[in-house]
Amino acid sequence: MTNRIRPIAIEVTMNEDSFIVRLQDGGKLHVPWRQYPKLLAATPEQRRAVRISASGTMLHWDQLHQDLSIEGLLRDAERRRLEERLKSVQLAVKVDIKKL
Repeated sequence: MTNRIRPIAIEVTMNEDSFIVRLQDGGKLHVPWRQYPKLLAATPEQRRAVRISASGTMLHWDQLHQDLSIEGLLRDAERRRLEERLKSVQLAVKVDIKKL
């Protein structure tokens, strides 16, 4: 059995394009609003009405009936990072093939 450390949110800030979750371990997650249509469609006041669960493992927007887990946000961020890397590798391969 592996003993994983669960990511803990300690602060959420936001700007026009995204929200930023500061983690207890010093990490940060930048999450674009466009990833979550309900949050994208919300007013700035509704977006700011987020609360961090007592355990620090969930974000809750009670007015919007939207809950997000910190672990899920981390998985999504890693998936987006891998997709971007794959796109850049595919582009590099296309460029090299055209040189042949």
